[in-house]
Amino acid sequence: MSASATPHSSPRIETRLGTAELTRTAMKGLDLSPVVAELEEAANNGPARGAALMDLSAIEQLRGNLERGLRYQELALRQCQIYETLSTAEPDLDVLVLAAPIHMGGNTPIEFLIANTSIRQRTLYLSEEHQLPEKLLEHDVIFVAAPSDNDQNRGHLEKIYESLDSFDRPILNNPRAIVGFERDELVLSAGQVPGVRLPETFRASRTDLIARCVSKTWSTSPFAKLGAPFIIRPVGSHAGRDLEKLSTVEEIAEYLQRCSDDDFFISSFIDHSSDDGLFRKYRIIFVDGRPFPCHMKSDWKRGSS
Repeated sequence: MSASATPHSSPRIETRLGTAELTRTAMKGLDLSPVVAELEEAANNGPARGAALMDLSAIEQLRGNLERGLRYQELALRQCQIYETLSTAEPDLDVLVLAAPIHMGGNTPIEFLIANTSIRQRTLYLSEEHQLPEKLLEHDVIFVAAPSDNDQNRGHLEKIYESLDSFDRPILNNPRAIVGFERDELVLSAGQVPGVRLPETFRASRTDLIARCVSKTWSTSPFAKLGAPFIIRPVGSHAGRDLEKLSTVEEIAEYLQRCSDDDFFISSFIDHSSDDGLFRKYRIIFVDGRPFPCHMKSDWKRGSS
């Protein structure tokens, strides 16, 4: 069915429930406590401790406990680096997903796209401590889910690309193709395209923002041209994490007390609401030239990537 670049014995893999299944359960309003109890028992005494810890990580993040969730993930990766998402279907395609050990909204959520299909997903987590193995799993396609808009990931993505350069399997989300799409870079490269309007975006450090708030020099900074209200979010954040709309310098100081990140993107706020007051964003994916509508949102923040 599938093949790898070099014949080898299979590395250690653990099977987990997966983020998509746990998210669906949570969105239905079902009680996850029995699942948590089973996972905690498995994490302490079961043969697949890593898988249990990884699922506990997802549940804690769904509950809003990011720090605790990332701690579970760290413990999981000490047990196992590769996880297969549980499926009852007979696989006819193997996808090897390369992910970063970050919050669950940071990696491209391919698991939601291929759920309930005959595609088998195996996710390999990569970091400074967990490098790309010398021999990979058997696979038909490689999908790079690790984000490019994060300083810590850029160098690692380049390492991924160099390692995979000699493989003859298709690579989706090619690292070299996605680097360069930072929010402050995209407006420079695509902002001049006719018919395209992108919000002007600046990058600022926590130190710079605090200094301008204290010295009251916001009005003389480049950020002042954004006007009010404006949008602020941490560099490398996704899924609306710590994304807020602010109007005054005082609100920036309050925001920095709530958010512990070191670097931020500040963008002008474009009011693109319709006459009914709803904000509509339509996402379309083209596959072999055929358009597929994905989703829309109804307020300015919901569904923000």
